[in-house]
This record gives sequence, C-alpha cells and structure tokens, in this order.
Amino acid sequence: MSTSTGESRDLTLLIFVAAITLVTGAIRWTLKRTRLVVVVSGTSMLLVLLTLLVAGYLAVLAAD
Repeated sequence: MSTSTGESRDLTLLIFVAAITLVTGAIRWTLKRTRLVVVVSGTSMLLVLLTLLVAGYLAVLAAD
C-alpha cells in the first residue's frame, strides 16, 4: 500500500503535533510535581526537545 506525498506530509504533521503535545504535557507535569533542581534540569532538556520538534513541524509546513 503506497501513500501519496500529501498523505505522508499529513501523517508527518500529525506525528509532530502528537510529540509536541506530549512534551508540553511533560513540562507541565515536571513543573507541578518535582523539586526546583529537577524542574530546572528537566525543563531545560524538554524545552530543547520542544524547540526541535517545533522547528521540524515548521520545516514540514514550509516544504510545500
């Protein structure tokens, strides 16, 4: 079963949106439930991951 380019792009965007949502939820959970040291280190790593995901999402959007 092969997919067209448009369907592949839509699937890629869906995966990016799901990953961005999960990382955002992890940041919120970390801020609510952990101590300050863990919040600073954990949140900074998650923010880097979130930045990469958003950049990838925007790159896929711009590849029209």
